[in-house]
Amino acid sequence: LLIACVREGDKCANVLRELVRAEENDIPLFDVHHVNIDGCTALHACCAGHGVSTPRAHTLHVLLRHASADRYRKDRKGGETPLHLAVNSAN
Repeated sequence: LLIACVREGDKCANVLRELVRAEENDIPLFDVHHVNIDGCTALHACCAGHGVSTPRAHTLHVLLRHASADRYRKDRKGGETPLHLAVNSAN
């Protein structure tokens, strides 16, 4: 569900924020570190897909600031981090 929200871009950023938000002692509804079959997290999907047609700057902020997404996690497919994917997609 997190990756689906990320793929929709910034228009779903507020929904994403509610899904990963943990107040003081609350447990978030979804694990931001969950991976798909390729070993990609929501942060990987966000960095790989950001562009003019689907901006994801606010989504990126939510994942990094409010969900503490792991920016160093490598995917299983090519061992790429979210930063690698952002650079490779010219973002």
